[in-house]
Amino acid sequence: MARIPEAELERLKREVSLVRLVETAGVALRRQGKDLAARCPFHEEATASLVVSPEKNLFHCFGCGAAGGPIDG
Repeated sequence: MARIPEAELERLKREVSLVRLVETAGVALRRQGKDLAARCPFHEEATASLVVSPEKNLFHCFGCGAAGGPIDG
């Protein structure tokens, strides 16, 4: 099975906007300081515990622990 070269994976991580991916998935983000927050789509919750960092292009949910980037989430 062919493997995607590491250089290509790193390029995708830099160039693909995680914010756009999350918004396209229908998750409503709201500004929270320099980051964005939302209700996590991976578990049921009443308040926002998912934080997306546009600067780092990463996300982390403080409720369920889900975390990652645009291609390894």
